[in-house]
Amino acid sequence: MTFVFWQNILSPHQSVLPRALGDAGHEVVVVATEEMTADRSQMGWKIPDFGKARIVISTDEEEIERLVSQGPIEAIHIVAGARWKPLGELVTRQCLRLRRHLGIMSEAADNRGWRGQFRWVKYTAEHLIRGRHFNFILAMGETGVRWFRCCGYPARRIFPFAYFTESPGPSERIYPPPVRQYPVLGYLGRYVPGKGLEALIDAFALCREMRWTLTLVGDGPLRSSLADRIKSYGLGTSVSFLPFMEYPCAMEWLGGVDLLVLPSDGKEGWGAVVNEALMRGVPVICSDHCGAADLLRESWRGAVVRAGSVPALAQTLREWIARGRRTQETSTRIQAWSQCIGGESVARYLEGILDHVYHGAGRPEAPWRLESPS
Repeated sequence: MTFVFWQNILSPHQSVLPRALGDAGHEVVVVATEEMTADRSQMGWKIPDFGKARIVISTDEEEIERLVSQGPIEAIHIVAGARWKPLGELVTRQCLRLRRHLGIMSEAADNRGWRGQFRWVKYTAEHLIRGRHFNFILAMGETGVRWFRCCGYPARRIFPFAYFTESPGPSERIYPPPVRQYPVLGYLGRYVPGKGLEALIDAFALCREMRWTLTLVGDGPLRSSLADRIKSYGLGTSVSFLPFMEYPCAMEWLGGVDLLVLPSDGKEGWGAVVNEALMRGVPVICSDHCGAADLLRESWRGAVVRAGSVPALAQTLREWIARGRRTQETSTRIQAWSQCIGGESVARYLEGILDHVYHGAGRPEAPWRLESPS
């Protein structure tokens, strides 16, 4: 098969799948409007390895039209982050006009407040006008599946999907250092509204009598107010900040914590750091606003809490802190399971989706939703 992915940037969260498809013998083209944005570069993002995929960086309408019109008729076009951008609009029009195979890869929209109502109208109108011609929808997590069903898309065309991240390198440490006595919990990301960091500090304050430390890695406009909040609770010796790191350093740090926490109370279409933690054997607590909550269906990998609920988060933190340090047995079990969110597994899943959509094969189950052995 020939796959053409249409993206905004060359995201490290959208490189594993094209590379795996290329390794499986498919022809793969990745088209983006730019290689990387400045804000992502400041966060330590690098242009990832797309393997055998051909990379095209272009905003030229004629070139984009040629990629659709002169490409193989049987090519599968997947519009990802570029969907509501000029690139995505142009590609969608071309694919519909030429009757090419077309699917989208999308998160759920933020449905809160009046803006959420507007987005529902926008997505519902899309379904009625052109979305009925989408052959398939790769929806990020259960939140994405529910959103597209709510906007009128039939269940038979919606498939739970995810973002996928690089597996740890062979020399990367994945077990926490043995010298620590108490659990170390971590957060990795931006300090911005919607990440639930205020609720995280409040919840930790309710667990102050327990032995733990929390490290926040990242940066953002809430840095000062978070520091003030920590100081007001007298948690200065238990909570520390680290700046954004280059990706390899960040991943090595992540592999050394006992528990990752992603308590987002705003829109969190996925939360790729959840993948990155699980692939290093690290359990995760995240909120039900995170699409990646789909990866925590079994309690030995972590827990999902109600977004914005400080008591619920505090109770869950207490339960996990009481377990003590992460063990090698736990790490090995989680990391072994994480093969199902690796490139090879996901490439097979996408092949199964397309066999189902275009050739009538049985509907495949997302590999991360299959029941794990106890």
